[in-house]
Amino acid sequence: MTKKKNFLTKSKISNQKKSLNKKNSLKTTNEEKTNEVKEKNKLCVIFDMDETLIHFIYDNNGYNDFSRADKNTKFEIYAKKEKGEMVYGNIYIRKYALFLLKYCIENFNVGIWSTGNDWYVEAVLKKVLPYEIYNKLNIIIGRTYNDHKITKFKDIKNNKQITLSNFNGLPNKNLEFLYNNKFYSKIFNHKNTILIDDNSLNNVVIPLNNIYIPQYCYMKNDNCLFDLYLWLKKNKNTKNIQKTEKLIFYGYNKSTPYICKLSNYKLIK
Repeated sequence: MTKKKNFLTKSKISNQKKSLNKKNSLKTTNEEKTNEVKEKNKLCVIFDMDETLIHFIYDNNGYNDFSRADKNTKFEIYAKKEKGEMVYGNIYIRKYALFLLKYCIENFNVGIWSTGNDWYVEAVLKKVLPYEIYNKLNIIIGRTYNDHKITKFKDIKNNKQITLSNFNGLPNKNLEFLYNNKFYSKIFNHKNTILIDDNSLNNVVIPLNNIYIPQYCYMKNDNCLFDLYLWLKKNKNTKNIQKTEKLIFYGYNKSTPYICKLSNYKLIK
């Protein structure tokens, strides 16, 4: 009788544990779904890197003259071993870049998508960004290969490979890939995603999900990123980014000073 009673007691406890585990499992699943919905409802801001947030110049290209830089320009020294040799350069940081990224990280889903090589993108971001910003980026995409037909990218943050067709032979950032991909579509969609880029080609490819920003020149400290901050703050709770009036920068069609167009991708093939 005692054995039977003990068995029934153990059986009851076991069933209670199973029931509790099931409830916890359902709770976890519901929390994950809720978090997924919250993430999907957030605005997703994807930044280009070069000439949008920073300007990079290798030391060995003959044009790294600090006297040309605006006196208030912040910069970091870049040092990386490439092909057995140390390579040095300066990373000039656009005014308000870190301020804007911090604000965006606190309010939106944020990513970086560059056509620079993936190793270069990773090295520069780790040098420039505080850990708390770098660690919270949703995507960090850099180029691994391109020819006249396609460009291959790698999402360093999520270890994903991306292949896109070129537009008129040129690399582009067609956000449609993110919307249609099973993994990325959990966060990114037509209504919540905006790309910030100095490449006007994206205005043609994704006109309703792109803000064209003037190229950054380290010779002057512009306020473009602060203007962008004000626009993002104003449209923080928009339900459809495609229907919002996009920010248009005054003088966006003015040519960038030649010195800022000199080859800062000299070692990137």
